[in-house]
Amino acid sequence: MDLQSDFFILEGRQVEALTLGIGATGTIVALLRWGVIAGLGFALGAGLSLVSYSWLKRGVLAVGEVKDKDSPAKKISAWVLVRFWGRYVFVALFVYVILTGFQVPASALFAGLFASTAGILIAAVWHLIRSGVTS
Repeated sequence: MDLQSDFFILEGRQVEALTLGIGATGTIVALLRWGVIAGLGFALGAGLSLVSYSWLKRGVLAVGEVKDKDSPAKKISAWVLVRFWGRYVFVALFVYVILTGFQVPASALFAGLFASTAGILIAAVWHLIRSGVTS
C-alpha cells in the first residue's frame, strides 16, 4: 500500500471511532431525554450506520487495490460488490424490521443512521482546521 492508501485507512478508522462516540453519546442523550426505547432506537440506527460505513470503506479499498495491480485481469470479488451495493438493501430491511416489529420511534432510529455522516463531517472539519485551510 502507498501513503495515500494508508492515509485513507487512518481516516476510516477515525470516522469509525467518531461514529462509535456519536452513537454512544446520542444513545445516552436519548435515554435520558426520551427514555429507553428512544435510546435503543438511536443505538440501533448508529450500529447500522457503522456497519454500512464499514462495508463502504471495504468496497472502496478493494477497488483501490484492484486498480493498483498491474495484472491485465482486474477483478473485484463478488462478495465485495454484494456488500458494497447490498448495504442499502441490508439497512432498508433492518429499518423495516425494526420499525414494524418493535415500538422504536422512527425519529430516533433515523437520527442514529446519520451517526457516520456526522463522524465524516467532524473528521473533515478537524482536518481543515489542522491543515490551516480557512475557506
